[in-house]
Amino acid sequence: MKTSAPSALAALALCLSACGGDDSTEASSSGADTTTAPSQESASSGEDADWQDESDPALRTQGCLVGEFVLDDDVWVTGIGDVLTASDLSGVQVDVTGRVTVTLESDGGYVVTGEDQRTTSSGSSPGGQLLWFMTFDGSESGTWESTASALTLTAGDGGRLAADQEISIDGNPLPTDMLPVSGSPWSDTLTVTCDTDGFVTNPADDPEAPDVAFRRVG
Repeated sequence: MKTSAPSALAALALCLSACGGDDSTEASSSGADTTTAPSQESASSGEDADWQDESDPALRTQGCLVGEFVLDDDVWVTGIGDVLTASDLSGVQVDVTGRVTVTLESDGGYVVTGEDQRTTSSGSSPGGQLLWFMTFDGSESGTWESTASALTLTAGDGGRLAADQEISIDGNPLPTDMLPVSGSPWSDTLTVTCDTDGFVTNPADDPEAPDVAFRRVG
């Protein structure tokens, strides 16, 4: 499911303000309780890679993307926290357990694996207390290709690894179209920046969506 960040934020903010009825109070403008800096763990296996030759940017990106990567929890948590804070929530907290890995093979195949990765987010609004669960568990496979600045993932017959999501205000479920972040954040065509530490992506058709970063493994 693709969700446009601006339209989803507007819809979510409207619901957060309305759900509490006449007892609503002003939301605090305090920031999200998240870690702001991405991991700087470097992979020694990439230090002397041939793909670091910058004479051909497209081949450099293609070579850089080959390998095994794990979702950077710090960037993930910060991105979701920023989205919720922009929706006029205060006291935002985001916690992650489990992990998501991506393997991009040199032959053009890829696998995304969710190992019971669960993101739990909460925050206070004029409409009540928000609770949001997002879980990735399972696998997706297909083919990938890249240019100097874009990564395209084409899922195979099994389809996308979509998130299992639940969102509520004071225990009252909200419609799934109120979800502020796509349930398949690495789908379709992504802008991409890659280096020895890993790569950072963003939906090409939704540049205001949060960045998704993956750290190189090994």
